[in-house]
Amino acid sequence: MTPQKDLEGNKGNNFNLLLTYFDANDNAISATFDNIEFKIFRSLPLSSNLLFTAGLTGVTYYLTGGTGGLSHDTGRFFIKPNKDENNANLTGGIYFEFASDIMNKIPAGRNYYNVEVFKGTTFSDMLLKGRIDIYDEDGGLV
Repeated sequence: MTPQKDLEGNKGNNFNLLLTYFDANDNAISATFDNIEFKIFRSLPLSSNLLFTAGLTGVTYYLTGGTGGLSHDTGRFFIKPNKDENNANLTGGIYFEFASDIMNKIPAGRNYYNVEVFKGTTFSDMLLKGRIDIYDEDGGLV
């Protein structure tokens, strides 16, 4: 069963999350996946409301500023396997780092997310899922 954790973020602020990947015996496992994706969805069901996908090679926005459209940002890395928040080596660490300009593109309100890993292009496992509430600049949840 996939662990569930509800998260909060703010438009205009940085968002950071550190996961540590363990086996059944609580030993850290090296994060050696072919791809890791952090996906944000506007509402349930998840499959039809994808807003944002961040992977090892960049971010894809499926909705930007409420105007629709598709855009990509491959100039920066947003997910760092086997690292911690200081970019130091950490076996099993998966560090997610989204700067304020990235967070500004996610609509304020109650959203949902999941973190998936892949071997090649084949889905392997869902590491985490839950709700992510994004607050607007005034601290409101639209």
